[in-house]
Amino acid sequence: MSAIVTPAFPHCSFRDKHADDMGMMLEYIFLWAVLYYPAGVVPVTTVTKEEESFEDSFNDGWTKLID
Repeated sequence: MSAIVTPAFPHCSFRDKHADDMGMMLEYIFLWAVLYYPAGVVPVTTVTKEEESFEDSFNDGWTKLID
């Protein structure tokens, strides 16, 4: 059995209330859906209090949705 491990999104995880807006960022998992390969996301850690916010210097629309 073989497996390919790839990231699901090109950024950190987002809050579930932004799922509709962030749905446009599916380019990493879209390929597998088009090719009819099963794909999924498996959490490998627990989010700590320090990791609950995201900051960068861009302050663009995507950053506001991620935070």
